[in-house]
Amino acid sequence: MRVAENTTSTETTCPMDFNYVLRIPWNRSLCQNFQPPDQNDNSNTSSKPQCCQSLLSLFGVALAQHLKEASFFHLPNLATSISCLHDYQSKLNSFPLANNLVSYCFDPLQFVSTPNICARIESFQDWVARLGKSTSLDTACKSDLTDTTACDGCVRAGYKVQSSLLSIDGNQTHAQDCFYFAILYAAGIVNEFGPESDGVVSCIMGLELNSPVGSASKAHSARVFGLIGAAVALLVMFSLLGLYFWYDKKWRRKRNSGFGFEIDEQQGSRPKLRPNTGSIWFKIQDLEKATDNFSQKNFIGRGGFGFGLQGDFI
Repeated sequence: MRVAENTTSTETTCPMDFNYVLRIPWNRSLCQNFQPPDQNDNSNTSSKPQCCQSLLSLFGVALAQHLKEASFFHLPNLATSISCLHDYQSKLNSFPLANNLVSYCFDPLQFVSTPNICARIESFQDWVARLGKSTSLDTACKSDLTDTTACDGCVRAGYKVQSSLLSIDGNQTHAQDCFYFAILYAAGIVNEFGPESDGVVSCIMGLELNSPVGSASKAHSARVFGLIGAAVALLVMFSLLGLYFWYDKKWRRKRNSGFGFEIDEQQGSRPKLRPNTGSIWFKIQDLEKATDNFSQKNFIGRGGFGFGLQGDFI
């Protein structure tokens, strides 16, 4: 009697989660209109288009998280690297992008752990053994790197650590790889906000981010309301100034002219306001009536210009 033996699957699974590809608002414009050629050539990565650099930075988020969780800078073997790149492309397929971007941009071997990358470093323990428990990255890259001053300080620290690694390694051709290790260490080990934070993604990884739709809308609304408010304020200010000058001109005219009366010959003897005069003029008929035909009883005295009489004007 034969006993059936259970077989286990030897299929390799990727230890990294790429769901962040859908969460991070990374700018896909460099890849949206890029169509890779059918014939791949991974021998020269420096001549690859900017889309590939963006995808490398985005892939670096997963590598930094892997370093944080597993303490290794790269993946253990080729099969794991192939599996991870397949998963990565699957997430990218959620966007209107070419379905062969990953295979065109990357060689699976470039993410496989080996001591021949930089200063014989493969793990976090190797890093500490070469550079010690604290480097300039540990202080310069810890805070929120969305602040440009903090970001500049972190980048400078990265180049400083790269120089130290190259001094240990002795091979200047490893300069780029040593800088990548400094990036992964700062993003995965040092920064307190984690590899997916805006500061890490935009500053350390150098990935361009889109402005959130809500924030852009709020900023646009704020600008619109700000302009409207400024226009209303200016309108009110000019209206008040106009009212002030009108009132001041009118009041000054009254104040300078004083109050008087002039007789409109065509309107009878009713007095009316007459500006620009200090005298009151009456018809002779009004004077006769007021003084009872210049009666002696209304005589009050004699002055330099003749007799003075009193009278009542109605």
